[in-house]
Amino acid sequence: MDEQTTRSKSPKLTNNFAEGIPGNSRNSWTNSWTPIKSLGEFAHRGRKVRDGCPGVRPPKKGMDQRDKVGTVEKYCKGYEVYGYSPKALGWAKGRQDIRFEVLLSFFECEGKSILDIGCGFGDLNRVLARSFGDSFRYTGIDVVPDLIDEGRWHYSRENVDFVNSDFLEHSFCRSFDIVVASGIFNHKFVSGENDRFVERVLNKAWSFCKEGLAVDFLSDRVDYRYDHAYYNNQERIVGLGYGLSRNVVLRNDYMPFEFCLYVGKDDSFEKSDAVFNMHKQRTGCG
Repeated sequence: MDEQTTRSKSPKLTNNFAEGIPGNSRNSWTNSWTPIKSLGEFAHRGRKVRDGCPGVRPPKKGMDQRDKVGTVEKYCKGYEVYGYSPKALGWAKGRQDIRFEVLLSFFECEGKSILDIGCGFGDLNRVLARSFGDSFRYTGIDVVPDLIDEGRWHYSRENVDFVNSDFLEHSFCRSFDIVVASGIFNHKFVSGENDRFVERVLNKAWSFCKEGLAVDFLSDRVDYRYDHAYYNNQERIVGLGYGLSRNVVLRNDYMPFEFCLYVGKDDSFEKSDAVFNMHKQRTGCG
């Protein structure tokens, strides 16, 4: 009997999970919030929110509670059915390593700190270790506790950390050289806020990555669609990338219905040659 069938799984999701999610309860701001009586007051309060003034409803930080519960339920159910397997994460065709290799292809990862958003089991470690041994520092964050517990069991090393938390809510005490995310934008949300979720994740990831970020998506240029999946438009996504930097790559050359966005932090260049300095450092040209 193999390891997957003999090892007990993490505790299953309980019906009380939704009540235990922090950061979404109105009780945290009810005492200081009062009804808006006019459009003029609404606009005035909007300015106060942007200025960080007290006495108004705070902006949402984490995922929508319905989306968070739905995400945890979906992947806990997948884990219950398939155990430690890419199938538990919705990857049924054995192409997970291709995605990882594409995400990492934009970076020199040796000796670098890497944040993996929506890390699942943390199997990106397998690809990293194959090339760099232990010469990297990995942090994986995921909202699904079962996946994090399994990842900790499989990748228990000094250079590997796991965090069970909502990425949008979590406060990181340091920055990372590289930020990656695979598959986190593929699940259609009950709230319908998928586009907003993409923007919020990219903006937060950008705020503390030193070298750049790379994330992948399902393309809306497909022959068929699943009701549970969310398909992103390449033009819109690359536009979000250009909102962060001029150093942008969109790759759609590895799978026909998926694509990857890379955004480099350093978009500086010399006017004399108009070549990105990062490209010259990477290739040795110029």
